Amino acid sequence: MTAEPIRQLRDDDSLRHLITLEGLERDLLERLLRRAQQFIRPMGAPPMRSNSLSGITVANLFGEPSTRTRGSFELAARRLGADIINLEVHLSSRSKGETILDTVYTLQAM
Repeated sequence: MTAEPIRQLRDDDSLRHLITLEGLERDLLERLLRRAQQFIRPMGAPPMRSNSLSGITVANLFGEPSTRTRGSFELAARRLGADIINLEVHLSSRSKGETILDTVYTLQAM
């Protein structure tokens, strides 16, 4: 069974998933970067916290070990109030023939 590509945009063109930058409009990417700038704090200042992702699950999926990137993504999601799932590609169900998209679709349905 081949899974359909995941739609990153909702019908109103707001971002639902950020899996790849491919196909995203420059304007959307610039808005994302401007919004990210709002979360930058001076060294030593406490991190900004928000509940803007409350009720949302963020799935971190890395094809290669990446401790610093994984840690920073997880911290960012937690500081925005999200639930986090870290998926290890090399420990996934790929060994049973499932694709990563199969895993993402299953998690999306939960």
